[in-house]
Amino acid sequence: MHTQPAQIRPGKWITPNSGNQGFPDLVMSHPTRGTIFVELKAAKGVVSNTQWEWIHSLEDSGAEVYVWRPKDLEKISTRLARKPDDN
Repeated sequence: MHTQPAQIRPGKWITPNSGNQGFPDLVMSHPTRGTIFVELKAAKGVVSNTQWEWIHSLEDSGAEVYVWRPKDLEKISTRLARKPDDN
């Protein structure tokens, strides 16, 4: 989830956020393609400890979770095109 910054007084901006830090950037669900959780990272972006905690927790519950970077575009396209039961 990404929220828009808000100016609370001249020169003071905040990004209102509620929820849990580290939760994946995307949750995508489709009736025939399943639900996936995705943490998006820049080429050299680092996955934080709180993000890893979420990733492992979701995986342990059986969820399909990814960390995607720009270099993964072909894998991303392939995954988004297939159904969960496809191999």
